[in-house]
Amino acid sequence: MNHVKQILAIALLTLLAACGGGGGSGASPAVTTVSGVASKGIITKGTVAVYPVANGAKAGTALAVGPIDNGTYSVNIGDYSGPIVVEAYGEYSDEATGKTLTVSASAPLRAALNYATTGKSFTLPVTPLTDLAYRQAIQSGALTPTSIQAANDQISYAMRLDIINTIPSAPTLTAFASATRSQKDYALILAAVSQVMATQGTTLEATLASLNSGLASTATATALNTALAAYVDPANANNTTGVTTVPDTLKNIGTIGKKLTLSLSGNSVSSVQAFSVTLTLPDGILLRTNSDGTLLESVFVKAGSAAKAANAQIIARYDAASRTVDLALLAPSGGLATGDVINITFDTSGSTTPQASDVGLTNPEFWDQYGARILDTTLQPALNLN
Repeated sequence: MNHVKQILAIALLTLLAACGGGGGSGASPAVTTVSGVASKGIITKGTVAVYPVANGAKAGTALAVGPIDNGTYSVNIGDYSGPIVVEAYGEYSDEATGKTLTVSASAPLRAALNYATTGKSFTLPVTPLTDLAYRQAIQSGALTPTSIQAANDQISYAMRLDIINTIPSAPTLTAFASATRSQKDYALILAAVSQVMATQGTTLEATLASLNSGLASTATATALNTALAAYVDPANANNTTGVTTVPDTLKNIGTIGKKLTLSLSGNSVSSVQAFSVTLTLPDGILLRTNSDGTLLESVFVKAGSAAKAANAQIIARYDAASRTVDLALLAPSGGLATGDVINITFDTSGSTTPQASDVGLTNPEFWDQYGARILDTTLQPALNLN
């Protein structure tokens, strides 16, 4: 735990110092900008529209409409603050066939963001994976900040990458040369979706509907893993990425895990700007890792007040030998409240699902905005199985 405490202390001091000062001269109109990449492969020429969410659904009138130029878009949605839905359509080069195909305006790709704050800039990719998350959020009964975040987290975990905070690379050898591992993985999964379309002879809309319904079973995992293997096969002349084997980071994609939620309670929760705790995992709980043993970013994600808090970040260090996780949450701008703060997604082994009470929670410590320990015995973390 000392390692995480040292990182936490350095990060807390650095970010608290960065929060000092600021401001600026003059008062300019507060506007919100949404930008990103629209890809099924890259949409070279198309249109994007950003909608507000009202009464649990996408509103009928867009906040803004703008062009997609070689995959990228950027639109100003004025002073709107709240959840948004972005739709994108247009022409793209299909990875599996090399043909120019079209995402139609009547069946656009969609992405949802649980918040957009006035005066801030947000990056939101619009892809088949964000569309799957949108479908999952709709299925929950209503579009809300909670259902949007939960769906984005769910698909991120299933696909082994952060579908919202990762910008997919173009599926070319040149683009892959400078792309991160996650950006390349994102592009390969999108190519696998195209491969499913080509193999099954279905439209994009029909393919996404099928993949969405198959998330509850092994159907989606089987389809995507088979398609990915076919796409990276050296015999496939349409694969222009230079990747000829399935990366370790993308093995067994498409499976949905179970979720634990870490919450905080106590008299001083609103004063907490950082906390740490050690989790001891029982047999039967498996955490997904990268090939180097580090945890996937989608295993631990912010929830509740932590998801809304500015600059909040999670630090997690997993020791597979001791089956422990040193976990910390840093919220240098405050904003934490009683309730959920971290979602933990895991796989299970064996026939019995472990319970939240089977996970050990030890060494909880809390710090305030000055980096001083908070010695409030009522402050407690707790776990619940969702």
